[in-house]
Amino acid sequence: HYTFNLRDVSKVFQGVCSTTKESVADKGSLTRLWVHESLRVFADRLTDEPDRAWFFDMSKRLTEKHFDASFDEVFARLDADGDGVVDPTELRRLMFGDFLIPGADPKVYGEVLEYDQLHAVVTEYLTDFNSTSKKPMHLVLFLYALEHVCRICRIISQPGGHALLVGVGGSGRQSLTRLAAYIQEFEIHQIELSKSYGRTEWHDDLKKVMKLAGEANKNTVFLFSDTQIQHEYFVEDISNLLNTAEVPNLMESGDMVTIFENIRGRAKQAGMDGNKDLMNNFFISEVRKNLHVVLCFSPVGDAFRERLRKFPSLVTCTTIDWFTAWPEDALLNVAQEFLKDVNVADNLKAPLAEMCVEMHSGTIALSERYLAEARRHFYVTPTSYLELISSYKDLLKKKQKEIDTKKKRYINGLEKLAATEQSVEAMKEELIALQPQLVQAQKDTQAAMEVIAQETVEADKVKASVAKEEEEAKAEAARVKATQEECENDLKNAMPLLKAAVDALDTLTPGDIFEVKLMKTPPAPVMLVMEAVCIFMQIEPVRKTHPETGQMYNDWWATSIKLLSQPGFLNKLKTYDKDKIKKKVIRKVAKYVAKPEFEPKRVMKASKAAGGLCSWVKALVDYDAVIKVVNPKKAALAKAEEDLAGVMAELKVKQEQLQGVIDKINALNDDLQGKKDHCAKLENDAEVCKIKLDRANKLVEGLGGEKVRWTANQEQLSVDYLALTGDVLLSSGCIAYLGAFTLAYREQATARWVELCQTSTPAIPCDDKYSLVKIMGDQVKIRQWNIQGLPKDSFSAENGTMVDYGRRWPLFIDPQGQANKWIRSMEGERGLVTIKLSDPDYMRSLETAVQFGKPVLLENIYDTLDASLEPLLLKQTFKQAGSLCIKLGDSVVEYNKEFKFYITTKLRNPHYTPELCTKVSLINFMITLDGLEDQLLGVVVAKERPDLAEEKNQLILQGAQNKKSLKEIEDKILKVLSSSEGNILEDEEAVKVLSASKVLSDEISEKQKIADETEVKIDAARAGYRPVAKHSSILFFCVADMANIGDMYQYSLQWYTELFLRGIDDADRSPKLETRLRNITRHFTYFLYQMVCRSLFEQDKLLFAFLIATKVLLAVDWEEVEAQKAAAEAEYRKALAEAAEREARRKAEAEAEAKAREEAGEDSPEPGAEDEDEEEDLREPAPTPPGEFEFAFGTGNPIDADELRFFLTGGIDTGDLAVPNPASDWLGDKAWGEILRMADLPTVAAKGDLPADVARDPARWKVLYDSLEPQSETLPDPWGDAFTPLQRMMVIRAFRPDKVVPAITDFVGAELGAKYVEPMPFDLPSCFEDSSAGVPLVFVLSAGSDPMANLLNFAASKKSKTYPEGMRVEAVSLGQGQGPYAMKNIEEGMKKGFWVVLQNCHLAKSFMPELEVVCETRLKEDGVHQDFRLWLTSMPAAIFPVLVLQNGIKLTNEPPKGVRANMKRTFNDIQEEVWEGCSKPQPYKKLVFALSTFHAIIQERRKFGPLGWNIRYEFNASDIECSMLTLRMFLEEQDEIPWAALVYVTGQINYGGRVTDDLDRRCLMSILKKYYLPNILDDSYRFTPSGTYYAPPEGDLFSFRDYLEQLPLTEAPEVFGMHPNANITFQLQETRKMMDTMLSIQPRATSAEGGKSPDEIVAALAAEIESNIAPPLDLDDACPGLFDRTASGQLKSLSVVLGQEIERFNKLTRRVLSSLKELQKAIKGVVVMTGELEQMYTDFLNNKVPGLWEKVAYPSLKPLGGWIVDYHRRIDFMRTWLTKGNPKSYWLSGFFFPQGFMTGVLQEHARKYQQPIDALNFNFQVLEGKETAEDITEAPEDGVLIDGLYVDNARWNREMKYLDESDPGVMISNLPVVHFVPVMGYYPPPLLAPADPKEYQCPLYKTSVRAGILSTTGQSTNFVICVGLPIRPGTDSDFWVLQGVALLCATND
Repeated sequence: HYTFNLRDVSKVFQGVCSTTKESVADKGSLTRLWVHESLRVFADRLTDEPDRAWFFDMSKRLTEKHFDASFDEVFARLDADGDGVVDPTELRRLMFGDFLIPGADPKVYGEVLEYDQLHAVVTEYLTDFNSTSKKPMHLVLFLYALEHVCRICRIISQPGGHALLVGVGGSGRQSLTRLAAYIQEFEIHQIELSKSYGRTEWHDDLKKVMKLAGEANKNTVFLFSDTQIQHEYFVEDISNLLNTAEVPNLMESGDMVTIFENIRGRAKQAGMDGNKDLMNNFFISEVRKNLHVVLCFSPVGDAFRERLRKFPSLVTCTTIDWFTAWPEDALLNVAQEFLKDVNVADNLKAPLAEMCVEMHSGTIALSERYLAEARRHFYVTPTSYLELISSYKDLLKKKQKEIDTKKKRYINGLEKLAATEQSVEAMKEELIALQPQLVQAQKDTQAAMEVIAQETVEADKVKASVAKEEEEAKAEAARVKATQEECENDLKNAMPLLKAAVDALDTLTPGDIFEVKLMKTPPAPVMLVMEAVCIFMQIEPVRKTHPETGQMYNDWWATSIKLLSQPGFLNKLKTYDKDKIKKKVIRKVAKYVAKPEFEPKRVMKASKAAGGLCSWVKALVDYDAVIKVVNPKKAALAKAEEDLAGVMAELKVKQEQLQGVIDKINALNDDLQGKKDHCAKLENDAEVCKIKLDRANKLVEGLGGEKVRWTANQEQLSVDYLALTGDVLLSSGCIAYLGAFTLAYREQATARWVELCQTSTPAIPCDDKYSLVKIMGDQVKIRQWNIQGLPKDSFSAENGTMVDYGRRWPLFIDPQGQANKWIRSMEGERGLVTIKLSDPDYMRSLETAVQFGKPVLLENIYDTLDASLEPLLLKQTFKQAGSLCIKLGDSVVEYNKEFKFYITTKLRNPHYTPELCTKVSLINFMITLDGLEDQLLGVVVAKERPDLAEEKNQLILQGAQNKKSLKEIEDKILKVLSSSEGNILEDEEAVKVLSASKVLSDEISEKQKIADETEVKIDAARAGYRPVAKHSSILFFCVADMANIGDMYQYSLQWYTELFLRGIDDADRSPKLETRLRNITRHFTYFLYQMVCRSLFEQDKLLFAFLIATKVLLAVDWEEVEAQKAAAEAEYRKALAEAAEREARRKAEAEAEAKAREEAGEDSPEPGAEDEDEEEDLREPAPTPPGEFEFAFGTGNPIDADELRFFLTGGIDTGDLAVPNPASDWLGDKAWGEILRMADLPTVAAKGDLPADVARDPARWKVLYDSLEPQSETLPDPWGDAFTPLQRMMVIRAFRPDKVVPAITDFVGAELGAKYVEPMPFDLPSCFEDSSAGVPLVFVLSAGSDPMANLLNFAASKKSKTYPEGMRVEAVSLGQGQGPYAMKNIEEGMKKGFWVVLQNCHLAKSFMPELEVVCETRLKEDGVHQDFRLWLTSMPAAIFPVLVLQNGIKLTNEPPKGVRANMKRTFNDIQEEVWEGCSKPQPYKKLVFALSTFHAIIQERRKFGPLGWNIRYEFNASDIECSMLTLRMFLEEQDEIPWAALVYVTGQINYGGRVTDDLDRRCLMSILKKYYLPNILDDSYRFTPSGTYYAPPEGDLFSFRDYLEQLPLTEAPEVFGMHPNANITFQLQETRKMMDTMLSIQPRATSAEGGKSPDEIVAALAAEIESNIAPPLDLDDACPGLFDRTASGQLKSLSVVLGQEIERFNKLTRRVLSSLKELQKAIKGVVVMTGELEQMYTDFLNNKVPGLWEKVAYPSLKPLGGWIVDYHRRIDFMRTWLTKGNPKSYWLSGFFFPQGFMTGVLQEHARKYQQPIDALNFNFQVLEGKETAEDITEAPEDGVLIDGLYVDNARWNREMKYLDESDPGVMISNLPVVHFVPVMGYYPPPLLAPADPKEYQCPLYKTSVRAGILSTTGQSTNFVICVGLPIRPGTDSDFWVLQGVALLCATND
């Protein structure tokens, strides 16, 4: 992306023009603005410090040059340290922005003069953003963040400004963009991915942002991250958007109509509202102005580079802002900000923040080292850092609370215990004092009881008298009550009548009365009623004289009117005294009432008022009738009540007397009760005191033992609490950073962190022996995890703890399925949901689990995760309708906090992007040696001793339960103690609980003690089987290491365990444990070797055996072996002593018996033969001596890791020989250097001085050098007996490296057994027997192999009822569109039980995930036909599913090795009818045989490497098939055999089509000419000088096959036309290949020679190399005239060549010096050890030239030491040429580019003689007697002399002056000085010319590899020129072509 154009210049001026004259007030302001804009446009895209430093220096220089001002003065404001110089760090504070005044209009782009003001303004914006956003951002705005905010604001505030933010995930790109958009008040849009997100959704999103910008005229930021690129067309559309502000064919016509309508007004104002094109242009211009695309891309991996190359607009149309790693000040600011409120001492906050920075920086360096050493990627990002700090805060708070709670409980428990202990004595004294008080109280109580008894008799008399009177009073009261009830009953009858009268009155109104008053002549009923009323009111009628009769009569109506007129008439009626009506009134009224017309109803008809009054009158009359009866009763009642009152008064007096007596008795009783209570209290107090005393004793006795432990625990917790400050920080670091690392790296990191804590000022308290499990682990929980399947090693316990405390979801690197198994077991009870990304409905399962809080296991992911899982990984929850929710894909689901998410991958070495690393907690769950050993121990014990295994398992379960119970009981005891209020002794329940808990605790402890003792015994018994477990775990890692060699060498732990069980079952039984274990070890090792070897290529089988041998021998504990030997010897001696003692006792008894017989006078029996036999029988046999210690493997010779590394590398060669080579005539300097370095190894030096011995008598060692089988030779004395087998191989490596592979073969045969090096036949039936319908069989292919024929033949032999003629086989060759057809066949095969073969899986990348699902799920289902088999064929490919490889049965079927096997295969494929079908049988058969020989030769020639072919071509069966068809066609169609056409078509077309190197084509045609020639038809013609190979006479096909059977198994080099020495080349090549492969899987060295650490070795080597490096060459040192120009003004051609070469060498020298300095600093820790430096470090250890140097160096194959010597020699040659002028002879090997030198020589000659350079070519003359440059006395007139060339695979015969064959064993020889003479008009013969009998055009190469990059000339860049050399008479040029003879500029040593 370092591409700059005029757009960038315009961006600078666009930025400069964004200001106003007010904001750029002076020249200095303008200068600063110009520098700032240049920095933003150019410097921000620079990626490393050297580039940025260069730009800074240039800016400084140009500022001072063009602005005529001192840079430091202009920027003096930024000079923070006051040293008068502004450095790049201080220049970071140069910032401009237009947002410093919020709300300003217009915004002014100006310089930020006050950092604090900028911080305050941006902080305010951030606060506002967080208060309104659903996704608030918790950012710390340190300088780094503010810099980037200003930069992004600057970019997006410019019209059409787009940004490319480059940085790893988690560096703040997206957060700062959101903040910048908010500051600028822009809309921000970002796509939301889901599983179904595709082209349609993408285009909808693009339309949306374009409409926002163009249609709605809103400034819009489109934020897009590379993690959202699901399809590459996303990037293409983005590129178009950046470049043209539109995406082709995005908008539909309907969209545009709406858009045009909405923008017409604005377009009109701009004068662009005409036709559609104008409107469209206006819309695009608005989009260009308002839309700002911000791309967030990661530089990790190749995708970034590829995208920038494919879409240049990503660079040219954006402003790049490179988000580098956070600087230290940023890290420190963040830590300080976050740690402000942490509960630690204030003086520790600063060191804690610094410690966080150190941990972060250290882990970055650790991850780089991890990549270099372990080849594993892990990225440390700012998100990891934030996770560290957040995790620290959370965990510290949690752990402090936890420890504080525990501590308080212990303190409380101890206080309660202490109080209890103190109260025991006090309670005893209290109990004694209570006794006399209790006696006195009992006496007082007795006396009181006697007084009460007397008083009670008197009281009883009074009580009896009162009781009698009470009975009489009660009788009287009953009578009164009866009378009262009778009166009340009568009244009850009267009262309703009265109420009815009143109710009747209530119905009347004054109007009703008035109505009556108005009556002049009232009706009779009314008159009648009124009269009655008047009588009641006792009003007399008016006496009047009747007008007619004249008599006086009573006028009641006048009286009635008067009455009615009285005020309150109705009230008077209502209040009428009803109880005092006179009798006469009643008598009068009764007459009225008796009249029939005096009825209310009848009266009512006449008048309502009268009707009411009528009712009143009737009611009063009725009432009066009742009351007359009641009143006498009332009077009687009153009298009775009066009598009763008298009786009651008398009774009351008596009762008061009685009460007085009772009160007296009660007082006495109360007194008595008081005395009784006092007595009872005293008794109770005494009893409570006893109970408390008893409880106290129980507590003190029961928990007294806990007191010491609790005190210790409480004190320890106090220490732990202080140490939490550091311990939790280290734990947070482990959780945030170290999950992905292996155990060794974790231990290194934590050790370094502990050291940093202890050395900080002030020291941060932490545990000296810190471990994550110790600080954070819960042992009870870990034990439970172990039961659930977590391996029992510390590494796994750490992993479990990380999962337990981690804040992010874990992603387990789990190739052996350990984590998967553990998670399934641990979460099984909670309803674990298991999903795969390949499941069609996995998202639905996930949504359900999230909603209901179920744990989810997402298993077997690859390098990426579905983007729609991101919200879940980031836990992006939000509140919706009061519920916690999360968005998954398109759905919003409720988020249950019980939900858990686990992810596993089967990949051994996945490469996850930084973005993914920040979202998950990456945990390395690869099994460790200890963990596997423990598992395999369990397996073997379960198999061999199931009783032990069962008992052990029970004990583990019981132990786990016991520990859990003990912890729970302790918690319960402490809880009871802490929760009890007041005195614990008063809480009977609490004391009971404590006592019961303690009893139970003691019982459990006792049980656990017994269980522990039992477990120790069981473990001792199990330990007997540990050797097998240890050995087998080592073997597994040997198998696992093979995956580093080939992609297809993948094996699962499950497969291995099943194999292990089979091995145990099949091993020979023995009652003796040692023998049985040896049998298992030997049998299983070979069984495993067989099973693995069937899936290995031939080239890797010996390597695998060697790996087993070395790993097993390295693991032998030789001290243990010696201890076992000593123990066996001691046991033998003890047995001898005991046997001797028993024999002596027996003899003494016999002698005593004989003596007793003699004393008794009995005759002693004569000793006879029988007695002697009996004597012999009685004598017990002597104990058997222990004999030699028997190893399961090996010869009993230890091997040393340093020796093994030396054997693989040859030691570190610095190029100098400390001791001169004593036999340089036959012993190479490289070999002698290895001998010297070997002697430096302590283990070798201990055996003697090997170099001195070789120097004393080299001839003794030459025997080894000259031997045909040096690996079998005995080393000269005393070394033959002194050296171990590995040390012997080290000697062989030095003297005869070509025989290292045979030596390894012998070593493996001796250490493991001969069967490990014998070839293993391809056994398809046995592989089939191991398979099943659910297990696929995988053929791993190599070039030229095709297993189909074998498979079809085998299928034909598998007959069944369904397929009686042989198994049906359906083959599908995978490729474009074949997936569905393959699936159809698989589905059918699973039902019908036939076989399906999927060929060439490596070509079907897109089908592989589907194939994995089939193998994982479909094949495992019930209902799959048992005869079904799935066969897969694939070349080695990284895309092949790992799961299928791990669990499938793998087979390799390589093409046959060797000419004989190759030809046999060809003839096996020829059908009889084809063989006999040609009309010219004799020539056809001869030529077919010749063709098959040619085909075999060119294929097998590849084994010789560059000697065979420059480039390795993959000739295959199709080439020979095509050539055979061509041959038959020519023979059938032509009468005469067209030899020329046959040769041309076969060589140039059929085979030559593959050949890309012209010299290889020459070789191919030279070989073919030996076989396609007329002589082939002659039966006497032979292909080889020995006559072994020829075309047999004409015969049938079987005769030719029989002839092939007679050919040798391995062919001699003569078959290929090569010298016997070619085999040495082949063997050396095999050696190098094997050493490199073996080295690639070796762990990095941890210690080396002389006990030095690798750091010391590399540092010393770097210092030594650096001290010898001369400074770069300076053209100013050139000798006079060297660079003078000619008369025509041209430089001399050779001087130009020299200048170019010096420039290249100086570049290399600077690279070498700088890298050596940096490496030494990195080793000291002064600078970070980058990945390149780490690789350089490893290369130094492995004696390789660092890749850092090779990138700028000349081609070379030398090891490091040889390279250094060669480098110095080249520099010296160039310096001599420069300072002393043109040399007499040129050392061509010293050039970077010798081809350029050749051209320069021709050009100089052409200029000298004025000849056309095109007509010039070189002629060559080898000078006689001129071996080296020193032999040259003067330079030639024309041309140049060249020295230092080598002849490869031939020699220059100095006597006969021609090219001759090599001496035996000498591969490379020196060529004398050669004169290269330019000749006019000479043209060398073409490469494909007929064979030349005089001269061979010998190619000259730079290195022995010969191959290079093919240039346009058809020649390799490694090729220099063809040198014409005379050849030995009797040979022709083809002879030397076939020998592979070439010239070399440099050797490999």
